[in-house]
Amino acid sequence: PIPSPDRRALEWGVQHEYAAILQYLLRSFLIRDDEVSRELEMQAINEMQHMGWLAEELAGHGVEIPFEPHGVDRSESPVDMLRADVTLEHDTADKYGEFLTTMQDEELKELLSTIRDHELYHEKLFSRLLARLGRLSPRGWTVGSLSDEGE
Repeated sequence: PIPSPDRRALEWGVQHEYAAILQYLLRSFLIRDDEVSRELEMQAINEMQHMGWLAEELAGHGVEIPFEPHGVDRSESPVDMLRADVTLEHDTADKYGEFLTTMQDEELKELLSTIRDHELYHEKLFSRLLARLGRLSPRGWTVGSLSDEGE
């Protein structure tokens, strides 16, 4: 049987990764910047890998896979979406770090540590994409500044 702390970590991870997949795929369709959209799609694929690895471990121990995702952020602006994604990845890496302090199986700890490292990479990537969107967004433009007033 799988130790209880390890099982909790794997189950939490499956639910988190499922939510991240849904969130990033939705955003890949909504954000109209090609680079950002493609990166969100690629990170959703990476989250699918994580979910698969975690689910395989649970199934291998005879544990039913918890197919209920955690909540999905429903921000509407691309900048708010990516801010939420940066926060999600940061918080996820922290949560996986907490689990690593209580897990008992060394192989499962190694798996979770690898996934945590990927989450830290995602945090940096989403921060870079957020900066890109900030550079592309027109700042200070208003309808009045685009009109012929004042000429």
